[in-house]
Amino acid sequence: MPKSLPGGINYSEEQLAKKRAVVLEFLEKQKTGRSEKKKSVAAKPAVVLPAKPVAASVINFPKTEKTVLNTTPVPAAAPAKLPTAAAPHVEPISQFLGVKNQPAPLEVDFLEDVKKEKLAKPEAPITKQPKKNKKPMRDDKPLATEKGPKIIQPRAVAEPKIATPPRVDLLEDIKNETAKKSGLFQMAELFAILMMISLAFYLLISLYFFTFKPNSAFFRSVARVVPVPGLVSSYGFVEFYQYLDLKAGLQGKGAPEDSLADIATSASVEWQILEQLAKYYQLPPTDSAATLLNELGKAVVSDKEINAAAFSTIRKIKQEIATGINFETAAAKHGAKSAKELFAPDDAVKKFGPGFASLSDGAMSSIIVSSDGFYIVQKVGSSGEAIEASYVLVKPKTLSDIVDERLLKARAINFVQ
Repeated sequence: MPKSLPGGINYSEEQLAKKRAVVLEFLEKQKTGRSEKKKSVAAKPAVVLPAKPVAASVINFPKTEKTVLNTTPVPAAAPAKLPTAAAPHVEPISQFLGVKNQPAPLEVDFLEDVKKEKLAKPEAPITKQPKKNKKPMRDDKPLATEKGPKIIQPRAVAEPKIATPPRVDLLEDIKNETAKKSGLFQMAELFAILMMISLAFYLLISLYFFTFKPNSAFFRSVARVVPVPGLVSSYGFVEFYQYLDLKAGLQGKGAPEDSLADIATSASVEWQILEQLAKYYQLPPTDSAATLLNELGKAVVSDKEINAAAFSTIRKIKQEIATGINFETAAAKHGAKSAKELFAPDDAVKKFGPGFASLSDGAMSSIIVSSDGFYIVQKVGSSGEAIEASYVLVKPKTLSDIVDERLLKARAINFVQ
């Protein structure tokens, strides 16, 4: 069946086959170098002819240079001829090649033809292939497709990992806090119950002591472990058996029975005051109460805060005696006590201190601090076993004065009576 090309020219199958054979022979001669041209032209790859040839312009093959395709359509009545061709007369190659507006001769838009062929063919149904366990490809390798050119996938950029915040379970936290609080409350309740039981036990033991006043070795040992109060005052705590012993001592010295409880209470509070003063002046403990009282008396008299006025007075008297004024006149001027007495050597040392024994006749001592007050002593002379001495005494606040002041302010509760 004759085929028609654009332009109105009909070609039979035989004519088309001849022209194709001429074209192939010409291309083969160019490839092997048997062309009659002076300069050989590099062989071009074979071209797959399209099923339906389309009209194209004539291609002229110059001897030395390439010519650009002329895209102007040629009338079908005057077909172009190949210039200076030694081979038999053939039709132009452009009659068989579907040349379009190409940038270079003898080039075909294969991609366009492939697209057209794919569009002409019906697409086969896509069947899902079972997934196979394949090793993952590295990100930097291109992915190969079954047909067509390879498509290079862009390298995937790993997104930065964002740390997910810890899950907060508010209900769980509330439960935990409630459990902790309930645990603390349970411990507090248990502690309170134990304290109440201990307090009840202590009150029962104290009530037994106050009611029956036991005085055995067993109960004294119990009182050492569980101290039971005999008297509580503003200055401290007197243990049960300490009060009983003090009361028994006063009773043995002839204290009247009707006022024995009051005297024992006053003596107990006085004893607490003396203990407090001994701690205040940091006196070491002694076995003798008389020694403790003497040291406390000196400490109180020497206290410049308590006896600042008395200390100033005794210094003025000493300065006036040093100028020639006698003891009686200087003492009377400042309201102090003066006297001249005979003392046994031991009594003199006990009253004025050990420094008195080293005085010579007529010598005068410095200020002597005693538990009674401030003294200035002059040794007049000695006759036999007696020593005559003149002295000036400035009375300060003494230990007895301090104890009496505090006793008046004290408050006490006696549990024994």
